[in-house]
Amino acid sequence: MCIRDSTLSVEGGYDQLKNLFMLLEQNNYPLEVKTVSVQKAESGLLAAEITMSAYAHAAESDLNQEIEF
Repeated sequence: MCIRDSTLSVEGGYDQLKNLFMLLEQNNYPLEVKTVSVQKAESGLLAAEITMSAYAHAAESDLNQEIEF
């Protein structure tokens, strides 16, 4: 099994962040959210940093491709 760790930084409203997590759940790759940090951004929106791992039964070269959300 291959594991690819990624960090995603996003900014948006509460409903937008909630929808992002729903999309992550529907992704074709098994994902594990490791950490989530949410703070109020200067713009008044929420700034989130999400660290996650993607798991695959593929050759490591396949994991170098972009993962679509």
